Amino acid sequence: MSEQIRIEGLKELEKALREIGPMIKGNPLRTAARAMTVPLIEKAQELVYTNPETDSNLARSIDKKLIPVSERDAATAKGDSVEVFEVGPRRKKSSRKDSGWYAHFVEFGISGGRGAQPARPFMRPAFEGTKNQMIDAFTGKLKKSLETARKRLVKQGKL
Repeated sequence: MSEQIRIEGLKELEKALREIGPMIKGNPLRTAARAMTVPLIEKAQELVYTNPETDSNLARSIDKKLIPVSERDAATAKGDSVEVFEVGPRRKKSSRKDSGWYAHFVEFGISGGRGAQPARPFMRPAFEGTKNQMIDAFTGKLKKSLETARKRLVKQGKL
């Protein structure tokens, strides 16, 4: 159910960041990747169907999750510079409050029987509608982070 977008070709940037890494606070690539999820989350929350008769937790459950290196697929294990965030409804283990456990029923619908429901897609349309915004958010945040780091290094006389 979660959508992914992958930006490739960041090896040179990652190498440069590693060289000056000790002088930079935080992780600019992760910060930029996190910023890139915001337009998708907001659009999916806007598009998700909410039953007017009930208080739907589905929109509140849409969030991002950083996928640890140990859980990434084989394609990301090749040494590529990759930050993987999964965006979609979250299942809360502790309770059903703000839980999106039923998101797939809304996205894809339920066929047959008395409980049949039409599909009301929200993740795919949100992804398709925000691709350019996500890339702009990524590049804008990365540029801002690197400029802040550059200014700090210049001020410290290290650059």
